[in-house]
Amino acid sequence: MVKEILIYPNKFLRTKTQEVEQLNSEILQLALDLIDTMRYYDGLGISANQIGKIYRLCAIDLDAVKEGKGFLVLANPTIVYKEGIEIDEEGCLSFPELYVKIQRASFIIVRAKKLNLKTRTFEDFEIQAKGLLARAIQHEIDHLNGILIIDYISPEKRAIIMKDWMDKIKTKQITYEQASVKEK
Repeated sequence: MVKEILIYPNKFLRTKTQEVEQLNSEILQLALDLIDTMRYYDGLGISANQIGKIYRLCAIDLDAVKEGKGFLVLANPTIVYKEGIEIDEEGCLSFPELYVKIQRASFIIVRAKKLNLKTRTFEDFEIQAKGLLARAIQHEIDHLNGILIIDYISPEKRAIIMKDWMDKIKTKQITYEQASVKEK
């Protein structure tokens, strides 16, 4: 089911999420809701705290990051290795129409529990990622830790960018919220 995405400055976006202990019906439904919501809003990825849930769970659209088909749903992802530097522009579903240049590792190795959507089970999982997939995974892990894209901007520059963004989004956010309500 499509859920409403929390928009900055919602304080829940700063919440550090809790480990997923086991796969149960609540976690499975949350994973499906993340996928539905991400697809509806054309996101590359989404984390549970972006829809008001406290769990350390995120989803990546593999088609959107050009790394295959389907969705990658990760519980308790941890970066165990990273190297290289890549600077690129990022957007975020919780900051509609805001794009920020962010420095990220160009290559990462991540361990997690991967949700197998066919068997509806968790599997131990390790992935080596580069390019857009690596960027998307790092972005979602940041969310799970309560870190936002604006945290990569100097305080002085952040104040200017956020004022401009808030002015720009004021009228559009009403439309965004109305669209969310209509779909429910």
